[in-house]
Amino acid sequence: MNFIEIFGNEFSGVANYIWNLITFDVPWYENYFWGLTLISLLVWLLELALPWRKEQKSIRRNFWLDAFYMYFNFFIFTIVISGVYKLI
Repeated sequence: MNFIEIFGNEFSGVANYIWNLITFDVPWYENYFWGLTLISLLVWLLELALPWRKEQKSIRRNFWLDAFYMYFNFFIFTIVISGVYKLI
């Protein structure tokens, strides 16, 4: 196998696993995607109920960018790095 095939196999394998997480094909106790989502929503609701800064908006500037980075760091980056890691 050459490097491109190895990278492609690892990339598609991790991408399929993450898709299975999103579509509930993985048992709930192993489902990191929905666990991360649930914990994030819980913490956000606690921040709304018990704010440290009283004047802070519920959805502040860069809120959606932070959400993107949260999922990017845990899932999209994992897809890319798994293919590279397998090559090493």
